[in-house]
Amino acid sequence: MNNLRDSLRVDHAPQPASQAMLDIAEPVAGAHTLVLCHGGTQGLDLLCGLIGRGCAAAVEMPADAGVPVEPAEIVMIPAIRDVASASTAILAARRCLLPCGRIVLQTKDDHLTRDIARLLRASGFSSIRTHGDVRGDLRGALISADLPMFGLHARLAGNA
Repeated sequence: MNNLRDSLRVDHAPQPASQAMLDIAEPVAGAHTLVLCHGGTQGLDLLCGLIGRGCAAAVEMPADAGVPVEPAEIVMIPAIRDVASASTAILAARRCLLPCGRIVLQTKDDHLTRDIARLLRASGFSSIRTHGDVRGDLRGALISADLPMFGLHARLAGNA
């Protein structure tokens, strides 16, 4: 069995931006994770990193592809370039996240942080945090937030 496991092992070192997102998303072991991408290769990098950290299921899809089908406990959105794409991706993430789920976003520009935090708050997220660049080579900002068990989603569902 060890020979099979060793033959399937992939030695892949994620890019610094992906590594930072993965560190913030911890713990990911056993979680179902969705990566919403705007193009580029960082989505694949995140998928490899998630699988390497024991993620139960990891799916990548374009951020503007519509409503994700499967529910997720973690949503990761790398390389946000503008407020419009952030809004689209946050709404898609909100629709598929389970209560007590987490979202991790990476912006390409520090100036978007305040607008993204406002969008997250308006979408019912709480515990919104910005994370410093621990490696010194990441441009932009990293933001994480939690979707509460009770709150905006529960109130809206109760009024329907």
